[in-house]
Amino acid sequence: MLRIPFHKVLLAIGDYVVLVGSYMLAVQLRLPDLSVKSVDAMTLFSSYLLIFSLYALVWIALFQNFNLYKVHVFLSVVEQFVCIVKAMGYGLIGLIIVSYFTKDSKVLESRLVIGIFALIGTTSLIAYRIGIYRNAFLTLSRRAIGLRNIIIVGAGEHGKRIAQEIQGENRYGLNVVGFLDDALAPGTEISQGAKVLGKVEDAPKFIKEYACDEIIIAISNISYERLHDIIDICKPLVSVLKLSSRLYEIVPAKVPVEFYGNHVVMDISNGMDGVHRLYKRALDFAISLTLLALSFPVFLIVSLLIKSDSPGPIFYRQRRVGKNGKLFWCYKFRSMYVDAEKRKRELEAMNEASGPIFKIKNDPRITRVGRFIRKYSIDELPQLINVLMGQMSLVGPRPGTPDELKRYESWHKRRLKVPQGITGLWQVSGRSNLSFNEMVVLDLYYAENASVMVDINIILRTIPAVLFGRGAY
Repeated sequence: MLRIPFHKVLLAIGDYVVLVGSYMLAVQLRLPDLSVKSVDAMTLFSSYLLIFSLYALVWIALFQNFNLYKVHVFLSVVEQFVCIVKAMGYGLIGLIIVSYFTKDSKVLESRLVIGIFALIGTTSLIAYRIGIYRNAFLTLSRRAIGLRNIIIVGAGEHGKRIAQEIQGENRYGLNVVGFLDDALAPGTEISQGAKVLGKVEDAPKFIKEYACDEIIIAISNISYERLHDIIDICKPLVSVLKLSSRLYEIVPAKVPVEFYGNHVVMDISNGMDGVHRLYKRALDFAISLTLLALSFPVFLIVSLLIKSDSPGPIFYRQRRVGKNGKLFWCYKFRSMYVDAEKRKRELEAMNEASGPIFKIKNDPRITRVGRFIRKYSIDELPQLINVLMGQMSLVGPRPGTPDELKRYESWHKRRLKVPQGITGLWQVSGRSNLSFNEMVVLDLYYAENASVMVDINIILRTIPAVLFGRGAY
């Protein structure tokens, strides 16, 4: 299941109560006769409170999207204020849309109610988050009350600086109990009394001994393979696992991250458990079936264009590597001439991509129609059939070919532990403009954080990336 620190859960519950309470107050101010005393309580609840209570959950998701549960944001007055205003603005737009479809309710369709709620809700959230919660969190942290014990993996300069930042003002609600490091002897003092406890393999022992809630991995001078071995060791042990490493330096530019001072810290606690895999499959099936039905006219038009542009079949199928290395036939609209595979050997010296993949920006094998459908990813529409059949997902790392798999380094193969997808984190982060290693790093970050909400966010980000053809060729 999704693992969330208690202080963030408490903050979210408070946000929810403030939103619902503010709306109830706005209704009472606008419609003072609408009360439990004069109207049946169940009727009152069903007329507006139930709908808004459900919508408030969407609002909490908006807060998450605007980073309002990241520690560096809710500890910053200015940044948090800006994010609250933005999240409330987007939420109000959604509320207005909801009110349009609930015109039978005089409460929900009242523009004055929404206006009063906007004022009360925004003011109350700022007062609660900045005036109450933030100050209470800082006061308790600085008095060492309710601190969460953490261990830092990596006692080098980077790990030491992160520890000093956490220990400096004691404002993050964390207590560094020690370090794990394979190179330094146990007992070596690193920062303000925090010493090396043992080696990385000793993590289970010390996590239990110190009742730790969180691990921060702060290592850069190791291989990708070793880094992910450490992640595998630590992930089952704690509710919160964070990573700060130059090996993942591509990630902060592409996704929201947290900061401890000037140090980038990425949360990699979450993962796709059985329940979320079921939700993911249901989402894949419903969306792919809907899109296939809606895109039928596009299939016809593109098929006619392909046949008129060059001889050969409409569809192109190729063996691809799916989850856990399982092979399947991947379908696409044909965008190249029929002799493309034979000509590939002649063009290998012109390859502009790094790693095992082959890409040429102005590939002469691509047809006129093919260039257009590739730019806007129309050639990938038939892969919705693969999604419908369960061979792929809407979101996940792009499936490679068996030949590419042979050239993977061992750490590259970790991208195969989740279903391969039509779109993914690297596709909405630059697509063909990224190096292969950068693509894999983003794929692995996704694999460590996969969830239904992450998938929905990537799907929404895919729309403008496709419409504007960013980085595609």
